[in-house]
Formats: sequence, structure tokens, C-alpha cells
Amino acid sequence: MSKILENYQSEIKKYCAENNLSADSVLYAACSYNKEHVFILHYDDNDNDGEVHYMDSTPLPITLKIFLENGKLRFQQTEHTYRLYEREPVAEAATA
Repeated sequence: MSKILENYQSEIKKYCAENNLSADSVLYAACSYNKEHVFILHYDDNDNDGEVHYMDSTPLPITLKIFLENGKLRFQQTEHTYRLYEREPVAEAATA
């Protein structure tokens, strides 16, 4: 796990909650990272034949970019963010 994801979990969870995103999906997704950024990637192992293809040369789509700048996180969503990480709407409690 990247140091950014590890050290800033509470901030990432807060951002996800404020933006109706699944924090677990973001925190435990595949990623590419260094000391200054984390790019969250989407890997779908449910292709047509049901087998995992690690050697496929197709790049994984970036779903969320997280930058560490001066000790604070900056988030940049992509066209894939909500399609893949939006939380299900919470059903309203029935009133009796």
C-alpha cells in the first residue's frame, strides 16, 4: 500500500463520504504511486471468459488521482470515478 493511502486514510474516507464514493473501493483498489501522488486504477477480472489476464497490454483506467501537496491532499476525479465508485443510495428509513 502506498504511504499516502496508509497515512491519510481518514482524509480519504472523509473525501469519499463527502463525494458519495466508496472509500473501501478507493483504498483497496490497484494503484500506481510515488511519494507525491497516487493514481487509483480499476481492474475488472470479470471478463467474458472468467479468467484473469495479467499480461494484457491494455492500460487500466485511472479512476481517481490523489496528490500530496504541502502536507495536504488534493483529489482529481476522472470520467470513471462515479461510474465505478459511486456508493449505492441509502434507503430512507420507513416512518411509522
